[in-house]
Amino acid sequence: MEPLEVHGLPWRQSRGFVSYWLAVAVSSCGDTVEEARVNPEEAVRLFLEEVDTMGTLDSTLTESEFRKIPNGWLKDEGTWVGQ
Repeated sequence: MEPLEVHGLPWRQSRGFVSYWLAVAVSSCGDTVEEARVNPEEAVRLFLEEVDTMGTLDSTLTESEFRKIPNGWLKDEGTWVGQ
């Protein structure tokens, strides 16, 4: 699986920050805004690796409104996931 770029929306919650990547409905947290921005990369990578292992990567991305293109997947908003 190719690397992908994660764009999370961080916000303060209790004593830390939460970041949410809407494209695949994955969230993560951190003690700082920077951690909250970086941690979703790991969460999304693990999520996609798991659904790939389960054999449901294509259907998961399709359900998340990605469409298959020759060199990967494209989200209508322009988010690209390489393959």
